[in-house]
Amino acid sequence: MTRILFVTVGTSAAENEEIAEHSPALKERLGDDDARTLIARLEDQPAQIAALQELLLAAHREFWEERDAYRKDSEHFRYTSAETISTFMALGSLQHGLDKVVLLVSDTVIGRVCGNINQALFGDYLFLPGDGSQEGAVIEEIKGLNPAPKKPEPFQKVYPQVRAILERYTAGNTSQLVFNISGGLKGLIPPITHLACTEYKGRSPEILYLHDTMRATVTLSPRQDGWKLDEEIRPNYYVTR
Repeated sequence: MTRILFVTVGTSAAENEEIAEHSPALKERLGDDDARTLIARLEDQPAQIAALQELLLAAHREFWEERDAYRKDSEHFRYTSAETISTFMALGSLQHGLDKVVLLVSDTVIGRVCGNINQALFGDYLFLPGDGSQEGAVIEEIKGLNPAPKKPEPFQKVYPQVRAILERYTAGNTSQLVFNISGGLKGLIPPITHLACTEYKGRSPEILYLHDTMRATVTLSPRQDGWKLDEEIRPNYYVTR
């Protein structure tokens, strides 16, 4: 059965300080700044943003090219993005032709940087190798999810954007639906949760969540007769055994 994975994307791909620990080049580029501050200062310099993005991506690759035991150790989760490690811990490898990944990102510079990094990591490390012609993860921007001083859009403007994206990818198919809310901005959690429990309840969707203090990703799966949290919350400990 085919599967569509909607992943809310936050800023951990840039902001996790641990990412720079094994990258002298990234550490030197950041200097006394954190990634968010530096990206904000470089917003109108696309070449500099692109160069910083490549340094961040190279640092993430150091993590993903380690052995499985290293990556499955929760002590190392913050060396990469919340979006990729939570998906890896819950689902393992993804397959072209069976899995489709949709990254929901904010329409900001740091949102796009983190979206691009996650897109590359999903394609290179979470999907099993294909013949090179397959599409890995796609990016969809949400307007108004702004992790910056500018006032974000009210909820009623975010919800219809999320709803429209879900409708576009789910129309005409019966794919299993998975929503990963481990990363992403908080404004995406209410619409994702509501839509999963109402409009898509009949597909028995799964909602994934992993905090970097947890050993495994938790899966919430609403049944058609309603939420039964004592029965439906299950940690994917099989991955960590």
